[in-house]
Amino acid sequence: MVVEGGKVLWRVRLFHDDLEKALQAFAQNPALRVVARDISTGASSPVDSIFTAYFNAAVPVTANGRRITGRVLDSGRDPEVIEQHMWWFLVELTAPSPVATLSVRVGLLFEQFGDQRNILSLLKLPGDSRYSLYFVRDDAKAQTVKF
Repeated sequence: MVVEGGKVLWRVRLFHDDLEKALQAFAQNPALRVVARDISTGASSPVDSIFTAYFNAAVPVTANGRRITGRVLDSGRDPEVIEQHMWWFLVELTAPSPVATLSVRVGLLFEQFGDQRNILSLLKLPGDSRYSLYFVRDDAKAQTVKF
């Protein structure tokens, strides 16, 4: 995640099989498949809108005490990961003012896997301040970073 001013850009990476399983359950559509967008048309994948809803439900984010939600800017298969298919989403969240306090709980895939662990690497610009946050299913509390 990168935080600069009122913008938060978040690159989320998930294993393809886990992502597909989670989105099928979330959308209540067992036939849903996560496939690459049609590059020739530039149209976004219908999966982007489903992931947006899933992300906003599973990842509550507040900036300066106000809830903000994300929207997918781009997505695709990670070509650098060969042994398993990895999928990424670029999510943008916008706060009404520069972010001074950020609270978040990353609950992605918690409903699918009892032992799921999520790590958030955060970079605050300007100044290159770095933070790492660790989330487990049994801890429902948000974690807060003050810049």
